Formats: sequence, structure tokens, C-alpha cells
Amino acid sequence: MQHEPAPARSRARRRADVLAKLESEVDLWVASASAEGDAYLVPLSFAWDGTRLTIATPKSSVTGRNLARRGWARVALGPTRDVVIIEGPVEVMPVGEDDELAAAHAAKAGLMAYVAMPTGSARAPRSSIRPRSDRRGHPRGGRGD
Repeated sequence: MQHEPAPARSRARRRADVLAKLESEVDLWVASASAEGDAYLVPLSFAWDGTRLTIATPKSSVTGRNLARRGWARVALGPTRDVVIIEGPVEVMPVGEDDELAAAHAAKAGLMAYVAMPTGSARAPRSSIRPRSDRRGHPRGGRGD
């Protein structure tokens, strides 16, 4: 049985689909690499505020160390045949810097206990990823895309 590919979506439709995924998805895949080039890939929950993705991971974790060292992230969300790949600079945010953002992230991920923890507790530092966009403001993929 031969599979007929779906017709190409318009740029406006693709943009709307990406924004819908950023609003509705809970988890994404975060790719990073050690200084030696060892690849690492983990699923993490995220929050999207319209301009940046926010993830939470301990700064001592492999992902936390890799992202902080490199200052750049590449993430993917959605199913294999309709994946969204976004990359951008990483900003490491100290615990307690933005409790509103932490609460939004926790609520989206279903981590209500995370919201209730006092500032300065064992909460994981957050990393903010500001996706690069093309000239039309669409999140885009790799550096050469």
C-alpha cells in the first residue's frame, strides 16, 4: 500500500499549528551535548509564554550542565511526522527569580506541589530558551535553516 503525502500547508497554517502545539503540549525533547561531544536527549515539561520556552532541570544534571555551558538549546515537540524543532539561546534563571513563571510552568505540567514550595527550596533552576525566528517571526529550526 502506497501512502499519499498530505498536501503542503501554507506558511500561515504551519505557524498556527506550531503555536497550537506550544500551547497544548506538555513535554518536549531537549537535546544537549557534553564538552566532549557526547549527545544527551531527555524529555522535560515546559511552559510557553509567547516569546520563550521555559524548562526546569537541576543545574547539576547532565542537561543543566550542558545547556548552561553551551548557552544554546535545540528542542523538539510533537509526533515524528509533524515534529517542531526549535533552537535558541539559553538563559539560566535562579530559583525564585520569577515565581509567576514557575507557577505557570508547574500548573501546565500538573506539578501543583511545585507551586506550593517556598522560594529557596529544592526547586530546580529554570532555563529559558528564546527561539530564533526567521524574518517573518516564525520559530525556525537549525542555524542554517
